[in-house]
Order: sequence, then structure tokens, then C-alpha cells
Amino acid sequence: MCWNLTASDIGNTERSAFAEDPDLPVGFHRIKPSDYTNSAFDRGHMCPAKDRSDNDENERATFYTTNIVPQSPDCNRKGWESFESHCRTLTHDGSELYIVSGPYGQGGTGEHGEQKTIGKGVEVTVPAAVWKVVLVLPGKDVAPTSATHILAVWMPNDQTIPKDWKPYAVSVAEVEKRTGYKFFPLVPDEIATSIKSHVAHGP
Repeated sequence: MCWNLTASDIGNTERSAFAEDPDLPVGFHRIKPSDYTNSAFDRGHMCPAKDRSDNDENERATFYTTNIVPQSPDCNRKGWESFESHCRTLTHDGSELYIVSGPYGQGGTGEHGEQKTIGKGVEVTVPAAVWKVVLVLPGKDVAPTSATHILAVWMPNDQTIPKDWKPYAVSVAEVEKRTGYKFFPLVPDEIATSIKSHVAHGP
């Protein structure tokens, strides 16, 4: 899941109900919110609802099941939420964030122990970990430099996660290595190599 974030995206829209994604092509498996019921896993947002709380339409889209994964309660409500909140604070000075987030692997631990899948009519894979990478630019038209701020986290999807996200900070290069993805490909290689190797534990 990829999105950008500015202060103008953050508002006070009330939370929506979870729903199937109406834009999925015909023939695609449709995961229902009820597939999570009594699973001992949260409906964990990839793009947080608060990141799109400027209006009802944008906020509602974050509650489609295509934007959620089975996430252990401690991971979702503690370290993951703390990092989400931290990212929003970075917009207060006018910065624009470019964010990529996703699940990894199979097999996480919820309130009832380890599970590889949940669901009723359709099996939903429980990831082993969740990750997020964030590029912070001082403004919309500012190009990245070797001093550009960049953050990444990699969190096990289990019940050991505390409120503090900092122990799970890694380099973007490490997330690329584990996932096989290349993030922010338009950033020149000489700049990307430098900033992606850095591990940030704060602003």
C-alpha cells in the first residue's frame, strides 16, 4: 500500500465501518469484515484511517478489507499505532511524507496463539510481520538529497510488541533486502544508497 501524507490529509472525520472493497474486479475473492470475527486478530490498517480523515470519502476507503491485514492486538494497538502517530507529527512543519506499507510472510500470534490463516468462506493469510518505510520531504516540490529524512520499521506480528516503536527501526535497505522491493525508484541511486542505509529512531 502506497500513499502520501500532508497536514491537510488529517482531520476529524468519524471512523467508518469495515466493508468489502466495491472496486475489486469481478471474480476476485472478496474478504468480508466478518472473516475477522472471533479470530483473535485485529483488522489492522495499512494506510491508517487518520491519514485520510480529511473527508468521509477518503476515510471510508481506508476501511475496505483490501487495506487491512490480520494484525496481533499488541502490534496493532501499541508499536504500530505509535509509529503511525509519529509519522503524522512530522507533517506539522509542512513536510510531505511518501509512505509504503505491507505484510510479510505467514504465521502470526494473536490472543489465542499462533495462526497461519483466519476466515470463514475465504482464507485470509496472517502475516508473520508488518513493515513500513517513510520518505520525508520538507515540501511538495523539494527534491530528495543525501540529508533527506527517511524511516523504516519492521515489526513481528505477535503479542510481544510494546508501545515504543523505536526498537523495531531498521534501514530502508534492510526492508528492501527482506521483501525484494525497491522503494522510491525515482530517487537518484547515489542519493538513495546513502539515505536508505540509515536507521532512524526519531525525527
